[in-house]
Amino acid sequence: MANDIELRHGQDVSNDNSRAARCLIWAEVLEAQGLVTSLHNGHNSNLSSYATLELVDASTGKVLKSNQAKSHRTKSVVKSRQPQWSDGATVWENLPFAAARLALRVNMRMRVYSLRSL
Repeated sequence: MANDIELRHGQDVSNDNSRAARCLIWAEVLEAQGLVTSLHNGHNSNLSSYATLELVDASTGKVLKSNQAKSHRTKSVVKSRQPQWSDGATVWENLPFAAARLALRVNMRMRVYSLRSL
């Protein structure tokens, strides 16, 4: 699990010409620090780290189900306990949800893989 994940997030925008307010959310995962796993042998040679981003209902924590609210996964960064990403921003547009209802969940994943499996 990451001790620190730096995120930048966007702002809500409303389309005054539509009947229902729509919102725009953007987020960019930049880095993680202090990743630790109990399965690791002490070397960075067989680590792979990535982050997943999901829009969730702020009150329940449940993932929002919508074609516009699909989850996003960063590229994997290998051989680092402090991965940095330059994937660019993830953008969710025309979301059919009230902005106050939304929250962003970021999960860090670190895999230890066998060098023989590559």
